[in-house]
Amino acid sequence: MTTRIISIPRELRHLLDAIEIEREKLLIIHLGEQYSNKKALGTISSDFSKFKKSIEKSLKSKDVDRNDIDKIISLIENNYKIIYPDIESDTESTSKDSLEVDTNETKESQIQKPEITFEK
Repeated sequence: MTTRIISIPRELRHLLDAIEIEREKLLIIHLGEQYSNKKALGTISSDFSKFKKSIEKSLKSKDVDRNDIDKIISLIENNYKIIYPDIESDTESTSKDSLEVDTNETKESQIQKPEITFEK
């Protein structure tokens, strides 16, 4: 299943026709007329730096100018929550889990412990 996901700003329409996700694993960048309507692919990853390198490599292989690569990467980075939506929910669940642990530790530390020596 292919879904169009990112709207292309007017100032980038000469570079890009569309950006799509295929099967939630592959980002397809449809380059514009300036780059002969070529397609660049990137494997979606939760590690953005790894994902970014994958996209840069793919765009370089299509002879995309360095300045244009930076613009495309910036657009993708600004829309990464749409591309990889689990990031926000993972962060929220991690925060809730750590908050719960902190609360439990605080409760335990507030409980008065009897002072009993080993001999007693």
